[in-house]
Amino acid sequence: MAALGYALAANATGVDSLVLAMAIAGIGIGFSTYVPGIVLVTRQVLPARHGLAMGILLAAISLGSVVFPPLMTAVIAAYGLRSALAGIGAGLFFPCVPFWFWVARKSAQQSPIVKEMSAVGGDIRATLLTGHYWSWVMMLMLITVSVMGVFMALIPHLVSVGYSPGQAAAFGALTGVATLVGIYVFAMVGERLGNELTLLLGTSMTAFGTLVLIGAADSKSGLGAVILFTIAWGATSSLASQLSPLLLLEIVGQRNFGGLLGLGNLIAGIASAFSPQAVGYLSDRTETYVIALQICAALLAVALIPLGHLWRLTRRKVLSRTQLR
Repeated sequence: MAALGYALAANATGVDSLVLAMAIAGIGIGFSTYVPGIVLVTRQVLPARHGLAMGILLAAISLGSVVFPPLMTAVIAAYGLRSALAGIGAGLFFPCVPFWFWVARKSAQQSPIVKEMSAVGGDIRATLLTGHYWSWVMMLMLITVSVMGVFMALIPHLVSVGYSPGQAAAFGALTGVATLVGIYVFAMVGERLGNELTLLLGTSMTAFGTLVLIGAADSKSGLGAVILFTIAWGATSSLASQLSPLLLLEIVGQRNFGGLLGLGNLIAGIASAFSPQAVGYLSDRTETYVIALQICAALLAVALIPLGHLWRLTRRKVLSRTQLR
């Protein structure tokens, strides 16, 4: 569907047909990327290596977001937008369709442990009536809205306090590098401390980095604040995407994991779609990005409440399993 959407966009005859084609591509991308990718990881990789496998998946996404925008910009400049859209469609279709058959064949060769896990989990309607699932959704939504808000405010905030657009963009790129490093580091940490505690610590670091960014305007410590933000926020801002699915898997089991993960990400995605508009509105009204950044940090602090509840829940489950053994 994504490849078809881009092919139709390359041959669009007007704005309406272009919008329709990109909508088809967007639906295809939603069906074929984050949620199904995570479900495949949890079904193909043994539980002890889930954190690292998820980290590799997200690292590939982050790397793509670094490589492809300038590459597509160069292609558009050299060959035009229609050629770039057609190239994207071909790039999706020819490598991915053969790969799909390979994945389908691999799915039929699951290990006994993974097959046993696939049967674990209660009825989806009963799960939707529990507070545990909605605590997870609330945590994911708050973190996603905050991270999106900071992401949208970063470069204009740095420009507003005196950095050049080039310098601000460079710091934005460095946060991407920190994200790649953080993905692997916190995957290892998660295997030792558990996904819940790691996400608690990481979210606290994300909130700290957001507050530090406010000090970028200080004439003496501003550069140090930006560097500290780049490390703390950059290394932890993707942890919700990396570890929250594994936390959900511990709570609900594999049986209905894909549907519940998709629903939670749909709710968080809809909420985060309003984050850029909210940041822009606040900055227009206050003529500064400080208020928006403070609110983003506060949202992360509030997210620690449902996250702490889920941590206590999973600890009780671990203790119960230990006592049974």
